[in-house]
Amino acid sequence: MRSIVVAVIVAAALTTGGCSLPAPTARAAVTATPTATHSAPPVTPKPTPTPVAPKPAPAPAKPKADASAELGCGHFRNIMGDVSAGILTDAELRTKIKEVYDTAYVSENAGIPDAARAMLAAITADDSNAFVAAVTAFDGACRAVGV
Repeated sequence: MRSIVVAVIVAAALTTGGCSLPAPTARAAVTATPTATHSAPPVTPKPTPTPVAPKPAPAPAKPKADASAELGCGHFRNIMGDVSAGILTDAELRTKIKEVYDTAYVSENAGIPDAARAMLAAITADDSNAFVAAVTAFDGACRAVGV
């Protein structure tokens, strides 16, 4: 305790005489330094991927026309050409539509047999509105299978 008192008296005497003592400094904490240094490779930022639009879904494949559909639709197209040219009578048109029906009714393609039956029924009943609707349906069924 005596040394503390002496230190305080000496410090007081020095400061009153114009001398100043440096302020006490805290000891720096000692940290362990590694003996070997490991250098890590520099970290480079990864580029952000460019957004890619998803691929559109593939179009559904058209059903392949069977032989009955190909023959019936081909004959139908020839008949419609003759109708456009005005070279068929009503009786001849009915006979030709009956030929289309005889070929197309065994088709396994959707819409072909039903539309052929509807054409024949409409022309037999002499219903022109139903015939136009049936012709449109048969034409659509033929196009759906690529004929």
